[in-house]
Amino acid sequence: MGIGTSRVGVRVLDIDGVDDERQLANAVTFRAHESLSIPVDQAVMDYHVVSSTPSEDGTVSHKVVLAAAYRDPIDQFAAAFQAA
Repeated sequence: MGIGTSRVGVRVLDIDGVDDERQLANAVTFRAHESLSIPVDQAVMDYHVVSSTPSEDGTVSHKVVLAAAYRDPIDQFAAAFQAA
């Protein structure tokens, strides 16, 4: 399903020093508060790690693409697809 509207936001985030997948998800959610104009409690979000680069000190830097949209229209589209 694809939705094209001005109520969808896409951001590129750099997240450093996180190795665990669960911690990375938490870091992305935390950074979403700072970088999105959509309130996180009203949003549907997903992210994809574009690249991971190890640094000299042993930590990893992730470049992440974050996409978010308001929950209400997404839920309406999903309900229509499920009904079909």
